[in-house]
Amino acid sequence: MPESPLIDTKIVAFLDVLGYRNIADKFERGDYVDFYLLRDAIGEAMGEFHGVFAKLIKFEPDETAQWRKTNIQFRTFSDCICITAPLESNEIGFLKHLRNFLKTLAFFQTIMLRFGGYLIRGGVSIGKFYSDSNMIFSKGLVEAYELESKTAIYPRILIGKSVQDRVSEELSKTDELLSSFPLFTSFEDDLVFINFLNVELVDFPAYEKLNDVQRGLVDDIEIGWREKTIMAPVIEDLVTKRSQAGLDSRVVEKYDWMLRFIYNEMQRKERQIGF
Repeated sequence: MPESPLIDTKIVAFLDVLGYRNIADKFERGDYVDFYLLRDAIGEAMGEFHGVFAKLIKFEPDETAQWRKTNIQFRTFSDCICITAPLESNEIGFLKHLRNFLKTLAFFQTIMLRFGGYLIRGGVSIGKFYSDSNMIFSKGLVEAYELESKTAIYPRILIGKSVQDRVSEELSKTDELLSSFPLFTSFEDDLVFINFLNVELVDFPAYEKLNDVQRGLVDDIEIGWREKTIMAPVIEDLVTKRSQAGLDSRVVEKYDWMLRFIYNEMQRKERQIGF
């Protein structure tokens, strides 16, 4: 039987908002405060994400059009978020598609963290994907889910072996995966995940083509994770939520890991620029 046109090989991510069960318990008891905060945070994340690229399109339509051609699609259900993109297209090769896709995940992760201290855990894989108005079906989605639920443990978005192997094929055999693909990192173990603190708008080639006035406008919406003035309230929020977790060691260890990772990245970048 020939394949349905709705079946395509895609890059697939499965994301989970940590702490959702506690919010759902409060929701069931009629306490809707945390639910509204989560709803607004997701809305803010989606709104700011689209706003960033709406701003860029004024200065570099071709570059932003490439992002749109990546055809990234979001689906949400409960605390689960499925994000997909085609593996490649005639206009854009695999590595460009993957970079766009990982930047999308990184922006979503950073904005959720910044606007509510929500921790995101997930996995990214590659596989055939089918979807219609009634269902989605994909081995890649299963693998991404298993990365999130069984392997990640901490609030990070793991890169599956299928993605790593494809990237290695595309890169020179002499290139090291982590050094050649700066969106990938590892911390405290050998698992590879998205370095959401290493993604800024200046990563876009379009940024280099802007004049000073245009760059100033883009900088106004820069996520700016390198700035301590922005990191400080995020860290404060994480510390507060950690203290609210009380004696729940499973929750505490996730906040502790995130704080260690942020501090490690800040120190690494300070060393790079000589502070």
